[in-house]
Amino acid sequence: AVATTAMYNMAIDGWAKSGDDVAASRAEDILQLMTEQHSRGNHHVSPDTISFNSVLNAWASNGEATRAEEILRHMDALHAAGNVDVKPNVRSFNSVIDAWAKSRVKGAAGRAEEILANMETLYSAGNNDVRPTDISYNAVINAWAKSGEKGAAQRAEGILKRMDDLYKGGNNAVKPNVRSFNVVIDAWAKCGEKGAASRAAGILDWMEVLYFAGNKGVKPDTISFNAVIDAYAKSSDPIRAERILVRMENMETGRGARHEVGPNTRSFNSVLNAWARSRHTGAAERCLGILERMKLLYQQGSLSCAPDVFSYTTVISACAYTFGDREEQRRAMGIAFATFDELRECGFGSPDTVTYVTLLKACTHLTQMNEERFLSVHHVFNCCCVDGLLGHKVIKQLQDAVPKEIYNHLTGGRTNSYNMPFEWSRNVVNTRRNHGRSGGSCGNSNEAGNYNGKNNKNWNKP
Repeated sequence: AVATTAMYNMAIDGWAKSGDDVAASRAEDILQLMTEQHSRGNHHVSPDTISFNSVLNAWASNGEATRAEEILRHMDALHAAGNVDVKPNVRSFNSVIDAWAKSRVKGAAGRAEEILANMETLYSAGNNDVRPTDISYNAVINAWAKSGEKGAAQRAEGILKRMDDLYKGGNNAVKPNVRSFNVVIDAWAKCGEKGAASRAAGILDWMEVLYFAGNKGVKPDTISFNAVIDAYAKSSDPIRAERILVRMENMETGRGARHEVGPNTRSFNSVLNAWARSRHTGAAERCLGILERMKLLYQQGSLSCAPDVFSYTTVISACAYTFGDREEQRRAMGIAFATFDELRECGFGSPDTVTYVTLLKACTHLTQMNEERFLSVHHVFNCCCVDGLLGHKVIKQLQDAVPKEIYNHLTGGRTNSYNMPFEWSRNVVNTRRNHGRSGGSCGNSNEAGNYNGKNNKNWNKP
C-alpha cells in the first residue's frame, strides 16, 4: 500500500499521545520525513495543518514551549509562502499557550498571554481560524495560576473578567465555565498575598450570583468551596474557613442555597488544620466538634465525609499546641488520648508515625515532668510498638519527652530503630527490613505481643 498523508498523521498522533519521553522528537522526525518525501516528488504525502498540530501537541505535553513556538512560526512562514495545506489555527495557538503554561519557566505566563493577544489581533483582522475560545483563555488563566509570580492571581482574575465581558458582549465561544473560576480561586488561595482569601471568597460569591441568575455552567462545586476554605486556612483565619464549611453542610442537608454542593473529607480536614495551627483558645474543643460532625454526616449517608487518619491526628495536634491555664491543658490532654483511642478502634483508619509523634508532643507540652507524663508516654510507647511504628521520628520525640533513664527503661537503652526489635518498627515506611527480627518486649513492663492497645492496669491514662 502507498503511504499517504493520513497514514503519516496517524503515526504522528500515536507518538504525540503515547506519553513516551521521546514522543515529541519521534513525532517531529516523522513530520520531517513527510517533508522530505514531498520535496522528492511524492505527491501522496504532504504535511498539513493536522500533521503540524499533532507535533505541537507532543511538544506541549512536555512543556517544551520554545520548540512549540518555533514550530508555530514555521507553520506561519509556510502559509505565508503559499502553502495552503499548512495554516495555523486555533488548535495550533492553544497548544503553544498550553506548552507555556506547562513549562513553568520564568515569564511563561506573560508569554502565554502575549500569544492570546496575538490571536485576538489576528481574529479582529479577519482570520476566523484563530478565533480564541474558552480553551484559549482558560489556558492563559492556568498559566498565571501555576506561575507563582507576584501578582499572578490578579492577572488570572483579569483574564477571567475579560472572558466574562466578551461573553456578555455576545461572544459565546469564550463563555467562562466552572473551571475558569476554580483556577482563579485556587490562584488566590495559593498566592499568599494580603487579602487573598477575601478575593477568593469574592470569586465564589460571583459564581453564585451568575449561577442563580441562570448561568448553569458556573455552578460552584466542592472544588470551588474547598479552595476558598484553603485560602482562609492559609491566612490563619479558621473562623471564616469554618463559615464556608457550614455553608457547604447546610447545602448538604438542604438548609442552604438551591444548588447541591456538599463537603467532603478534604473540606473538613482543611478547617481542622486551620484551627490546629491557629493556637486559638478552645481550638482543641473546636476540632473535636468538627470531627464529630464528620462522623455524623458519614453515619447519615454522606460517605464522602468519612474522617481519616489526618482528621484524627489533626485533632491531636490541636491539643498538643494548646496554650492556656492548667485546666485547659488538662482537657486538651484528655481529648488527645480519647481521639487516639478512637482512631485505633473506629475503622476509619489507623495511627501512623505522624500520629504517634504528635501524641508524644502532646504529652511533652501538656504535662509536667512527673509521673503523669511518664505513664502517658509509656502508654503511647507500648501502643506504638504493637502497631510496629517505632521509627526514627517517634524515637526522637520519645527522647525529648522523658529523661534518659526513663527512655532507657522503655527501650533497653537502644538509640535507633535499627537496633530495636524488628516487630516494633515493622510498619514504618522505609524501615530497613533485614535488621534483627528478634522480637522483644515493649519496655520492661509489658510485652508488645501481649499488649492489646487498650487500657492497661499497670498505669492510668490522664
